[in-house]
Amino acid sequence: MKVHPVEFQIMQVSFEPWTPSDSVAIQYLMTMFISSDWFFELMRERMTEIYDKEFVDELLPFKKEHYY
Repeated sequence: MKVHPVEFQIMQVSFEPWTPSDSVAIQYLMTMFISSDWFFELMRERMTEIYDKEFVDELLPFKKEHYY
C-alpha cells in the first residue's frame, strides 16, 4: 500500500496510475511555460479556431519565426 502525504489522506484523494501520455502532457506544459511568448501563441491558436488565418496574421503580425 502506498502512503500519501497527510494532506492527501485528509482530503481522501485517490490517484490514477501515471501513463505515458501524462509524461508527454507535462513536457508540453513545461515547454509552454518556459517559452517567452506562450500567451501570444496560445491567443493566436485560439483566434485561428474562430477567424481566418490571414485575418489573425493581420491582427497579430509577429510570429515565433520572427524571433529566431
